[in-house]
Parts: sequence; C-alpha cells; structure tokens
Amino acid sequence: MFETRIFLKETDSTMEFAKKIAGIVYPPFVVVSEIQTGGYGQYGRRWESPSGGLWFTEVFYAENSEALSLFLSLPIIRVLESLCFANVRVKWPNDIYLNGKKLAGILTKISGKTVFAGIGINVENEVPNVLTGIATTLKGNIKIGKTELLNKILKTQEEMFSEYVSSGFSPFVCEYNNHLIFLNKRVRVKVREEIISGTALGVNGEGNLIIKTGSDVIKVRNGTIIDF
Repeated sequence: MFETRIFLKETDSTMEFAKKIAGIVYPPFVVVSEIQTGGYGQYGRRWESPSGGLWFTEVFYAENSEALSLFLSLPIIRVLESLCFANVRVKWPNDIYLNGKKLAGILTKISGKTVFAGIGINVENEVPNVLTGIATTLKGNIKIGKTELLNKILKTQEEMFSEYVSSGFSPFVCEYNNHLIFLNKRVRVKVREEIISGTALGVNGEGNLIIKTGSDVIKVRNGTIIDF
C-alpha cells in the first residue's frame, strides 16, 4: 500500500510537507522525518519531535473515513503488543498510552477523499523533563529499530485496511474498547463549551464515545477528554 516512502533529515512538519507535495506525488505515500521543528497535534498543540522518535505522515485515499482516526490506533497497538509491550491502551479518540503515560498521537486531516494521517511515536528519543510525568518512550525497551517498527505498522495497517474499507469501524469496536484506557470509568469531556461527566461505556461503530450520565446515555462525536 505504501510503496512510496520519502525520508527527510529535518522538516517543520511531515503533515505540512505531505500537503505540499500531494499534487506531485500521488497517494498512497509516506513522509518520514528524523526531526520535526514544528510538529503539532490536535488543536495545533506543539508536539516535541527530536531525533530518535518516529515521526511520519501517511497519505492515502479513503472512500469512507468514518471513525478512521480511531481505526488508525489499532495497527500501532497490535504491533506494540506483538513486541511484548503489555498495558498498551488508547485514550479516545487515538492517543496511545503505555503504562499509563502517553506514548504516541495521531492527527487525521481529510481533504475530499484524501487522508493525511500524522503519527508521532516516542521511540528512542528523550522525553522533555516537563513531560516525564505524563509522557513515556520505548527507549531502552524496544529490540528493533525505527525503520522496522515503521514497516511493521504499515504492513499491519494494510492487512487490516481492506476490512475497514468493506465494513467500516464496526468489526474493530470490541478490540478498541478492550484497549480503552478509561472503559467503565468516570470521565469528563469538553464538548464545545459544555463539560459532560459520566461513566465511559465505550465507543460505537461510528466512533462516538458513549457516556452514561445518571439515567441518560450520551453519544459524543467530537470532544476533548479533560479528566479520567
């Protein structure tokens, strides 16, 4: 699926670089950079991207993109578990956690049928001191290099993608919920200017987070987890 791979020493953002070349290099392709000087995540928040991490953006076509950002977390989880990393979890919609700390993030942007999926994984890089309480890395615990890790993730995603294309996210709901870090726990979600508090019951086939608040059950399509 991703036979075209572009490797850079340094760029501001693999996402922005991929957008610039999307009219020249036809999808599917992947842009990988050793360093990002302006890496960012959801809502434009800065993502520290020093040497040693795995920073890449996938560009591909998708007729259906429902819950795609949730789906993209699963190949990463499968690969990490295959490498004997236990306690890998996902925080809705697609942040990957290891032992209770953030390890990886996914940012998905869609233009028509073209998907830009930026993925950042802390592999051999140091985590800044100010983030050590909430973020982690694979440094010292992974037995393969970054390129092999990338290859495994892309191969696993390709193997799973045909089922996603034909059936959507529904076949993956149980697997996703089994890894949801706050399943059946109390959460607080910010939806626009409203804060919703309740028990997270999991996600559905559309990728909505289902929250039980007293006698009501609420489906949250877009929101930010502020506490769990």
